[in-house]
This record gives sequence, structure tokens and C-alpha cells, in this order.
Amino acid sequence: MSYTRVPYTEEQKRSDEEHLQDVKFLEKNYDTLMAQYPEKWIAIKSQRVVAVADDDMDLAYILRASGFGGQVSLIRHMTIEDVILILVGQ
Repeated sequence: MSYTRVPYTEEQKRSDEEHLQDVKFLEKNYDTLMAQYPEKWIAIKSQRVVAVADDDMDLAYILRASGFGGQVSLIRHMTIEDVILILVGQ
């Protein structure tokens, strides 16, 4: 088996750094965001909430319609339920 080294581009590095900043924003403001958006799906980009919806499909539609598409750094369901998703292959 052989491996190919893929270069880590500056664009990828910026994207990773932005994602980390957005995760920190969510952690720092979690209680406020939970109070403001209970049981909502939120999208975070550049340390601000850019879209809110009642379910994940509506959020995806709003993001596409507003031009964000896959450009959002973080999507989170603001719920008090302790939900863990486990993906199992065939």
C-alpha cells in the first residue's frame, strides 16, 4: 500500500483556524445562545450566528438561499437533550 502526501494549503489552514475560533465562540457564549435559540438549529460563521431554523433541513435551505452554502464553519442544534449520533457502516 502506498500513500500520497497532500499539501496543507494556506486556504485549508485559514479555514481550520476560523473553525477553531467559531468553536471557541460557541463555548464562550453557549449559555446565551441556548437561552436565545432553545431547540433551534444555528449556523455560526466568523464568530456570529448567521442563520437559525427549527430543523436541519430548513437551516440548509436558508444557508443555500443566503449564499452561505458550505461556507459555514459550525452548525449546532441548541438542545438540552444529550444526543449522540453514531454512524455504523454496512
